[in-house]
Amino acid sequence: MTSPNVSPPGPKRPRSPWVWVGLGCGTALLLTFGGCVLLFGTIGQRAAQEMGKPLDRQEAIAKLGDTPIYQPSTFNETMTKGARLGSSIFPGAMVSAAAFNTSDGPDKVIGWYEQQLAAKGYRRMPEQFNPNGKSKQATFQNKSEGIIVQMDDVAGAAGSQKNYTLLLMRMRFSKAPS
Repeated sequence: MTSPNVSPPGPKRPRSPWVWVGLGCGTALLLTFGGCVLLFGTIGQRAAQEMGKPLDRQEAIAKLGDTPIYQPSTFNETMTKGARLGSSIFPGAMVSAAAFNTSDGPDKVIGWYEQQLAAKGYRRMPEQFNPNGKSKQATFQNKSEGIIVQMDDVAGAAGSQKNYTLLLMRMRFSKAPS
């Protein structure tokens, strides 16, 4: 009996370093994608829970402290819930917010706040850039807190009276800002 002519295997050809780079990048991409899905899923779940919580109108207004409420205006529960959601992202922050609807324009409302808050010792801060151009905002500050007054144009039916959303945010500082 003769043995088959089998030659020993030759030296292994080394793999290209690009295979390892591709595998590493693919793994990193999968981990990043999975992390984003987890993060946004958690944020979405928290948002749904927060928006589903009942809102006590009196409590929301009381949290604004002595911040005056512009009149004529009506409480906007949906926008207040949205503002509450935004401030809940920073659980350690001392932020309260409430939203209202009014038919008076931004210049009139912000001018009223300028007078009211100046009498309480607040000073208006320099204007900051508004990238969307649809909102008008003024920030007022005293030694221990700040108040943001933001006015947004609410789209209505053609020919109807213009309406605005007034968002008030009060932030308390642990120490006086510089």
